[in-house]
Amino acid sequence: MPTLSQHVCFDCHKVFKKPHFYPSPYAKDRDKKAPAYPCPDCGADMTYMGYKFRAPKKEDVRAWKKIEDGVRTGTTWEIPTIRKQKPVLKISPALKAALGIQKKSPNQSTTVQRASRMADR
Repeated sequence: MPTLSQHVCFDCHKVFKKPHFYPSPYAKDRDKKAPAYPCPDCGADMTYMGYKFRAPKKEDVRAWKKIEDGVRTGTTWEIPTIRKQKPVLKISPALKAALGIQKKSPNQSTTVQRASRMADR
């Protein structure tokens, strides 16, 4: 888990890494929000942007304005962490034909298919 996350100062157009805020699983602490850190350069409050946020260049005023407007309307730049999923095994049609695997027909159950394969051997 990340220990630092991106915090943005829209006045300076700079990004600083500050301690990551982890919401509490306890009911009494669920209403707590990420602390507002002051900008080290200008002193204005910085906005929490998550740990994978990539800021535009400092000179790109249009991109900074777009991000600031998005934050004010409620857009988040947090990326949810998803555990790696197991890959789905895909068998080529040629291998299926060589192994004798057929598509299931609606009137044939898997036990009937297994029985017919065992009888063919």
